[in-house]
Amino acid sequence: VQTFVRFAKKARTDGFLALQDDVKATRDDFLKRGVQLVIDGADKEFIQNMMDTELGFVRERHKVGQEIFNSLGTYAPAFGIIGTILGMILMMSTLDDVSQVPRRMALCLSAAFFGLGSGYLLFLPMAGKLKRRSEEELLIKEIIIRGVLLLQTGAAPSLIESNLKAYLDPTTRSLIRSSASEAA
Repeated sequence: VQTFVRFAKKARTDGFLALQDDVKATRDDFLKRGVQLVIDGADKEFIQNMMDTELGFVRERHKVGQEIFNSLGTYAPAFGIIGTILGMILMMSTLDDVSQVPRRMALCLSAAFFGLGSGYLLFLPMAGKLKRRSEEELLIKEIIIRGVLLLQTGAAPSLIESNLKAYLDPTTRSLIRSSASEAA
C-alpha cells in the first residue's frame, strides 16, 4: 500500500517515467511488470488483461499442488488399510507358529497407522497450508493489480491508499501508517 502511495506521489510530480528507478529497486516481479506497463504507456484494458492472465496461471499452478496433497491425504489411509489386510493374510497363512502372531499383528497394524498418520497428520494439513498461503499470495497480487490500475489512471495518493486498504483486515490496516499522518 505504501509503495503505491509513494509511486503515486512521485508520478504526480515527476511523471510516470520517474518511476523507472523505483521499479528496478522493487523485489516483487509481479509489481515490477505491472508498473512497467504503466511507465510504457499501456492502456487500462491491456494492463488488466495481462495481470489477470498471470494471476490466473498462478492460481492454477497453486491448485495443482493443493490437489496433489489432497489426493495423497485421501489415498494414504486406504493404502494403510490395504497393507493391514495383506499383512493379516500373511499372518493367517503362517498360523502354525503361534509365537509369531503378536509380531506379525503389530506389523499389520503399523501399516494402518502409517497410512492414517501420513494422510491425516501430514498430507491433508499440508494441503490446507498450501491453500492458505495461496489465498494470501493471490490477495497480494489482486491488491497489486488494483494499485497498478489506480496508478495508471492518475488517482490521488490518498485515494489509492484508502482503496487498497479496503482489501486488508482491520488489524493489518492499523499497522499501515496513513499518508495523512505523515503530512501532519
